Amino acid sequence: METKAKHIRKRRRAAKKALKTALALLLAAAVLAGTLADLIAEQPHARQWSIVTNSLPIALNLATKGLSEVQLLGGSVRAITQAVVGDTALRTLAERLEYLRSLA
Repeated sequence: METKAKHIRKRRRAAKKALKTALALLLAAAVLAGTLADLIAEQPHARQWSIVTNSLPIALNLATKGLSEVQLLGGSVRAITQAVVGDTALRTLAERLEYLRSLA
């Protein structure tokens, strides 16, 4: 059975590999997304990426680390998860995805 620490290290290695070719990132509110946000902030080209999230803590974390291209989806914020949810969040996400596709 894989331990939680080993699982996180495995995910972190996979994320580092993926970030080498990233142009834009969509971060959902999830347990490991916070760890990924810390990893993103450490990357030398992170300030050039467009980052979209529905997580208030992740958006604040990245913004306070100097990443100015962090976009928080609009919508209602859930108190426990601090995730932005609802129809407005889905519409905003669809708009952001369309925009990111136009960049490709």
